Amino acid sequence: MELENQGRSGYSALVIVIAIIFAILVSVLGIRPLLASNAKLTKERDQKLAELKRYTQKRDILVDAAKKETELNALKIKILEALPQSSDPTAIFAQIEGISKGLNVDTRSVKQSSASKAKNASVHEIVLNVASGGTYDDLHKTLEKLETSLRIFNVKKISLSPKKGDRIDYSFNISTYYKDEVKLED
Repeated sequence: MELENQGRSGYSALVIVIAIIFAILVSVLGIRPLLASNAKLTKERDQKLAELKRYTQKRDILVDAAKKETELNALKIKILEALPQSSDPTAIFAQIEGISKGLNVDTRSVKQSSASKAKNASVHEIVLNVASGGTYDDLHKTLEKLETSLRIFNVKKISLSPKKGDRIDYSFNISTYYKDEVKLED
């Protein structure tokens, strides 16, 4: 009986060893493709992350460029308000009307009296005659607004004419300027 038990236990041990060897072979053969696939996927992931980083950097550069473009456009608008690229009398008249708006000023007329260009210069002068009426304080505030506006105004002559009470009629000649359009070469 002992021999039988030893034969059974030897047989059992052999079956267990064969099962272990089979399990190792199956796991090695099954894991090897998984390991190769995992390595391939890891490499692809690293490539995609590097590509994402490059695209993120490019996006950041484009966002910065868009911000700078917005800042430059705002600066260009301010420059064009100070020294426009065309005479555009309607815009000048509207600006003078806007300056006197909110004050007790009655702007009766704004007339262009002359336009000239300095020799060999790209800056043109426009002389305007503005006829208004109001109080002395209104005149003072109007002149202050002309002085502090972005557009360049040069008050050349002021004529005052008293009316009833604290009202006065006044007219003044002012010069403003515009610059020929500058074309940048591409």
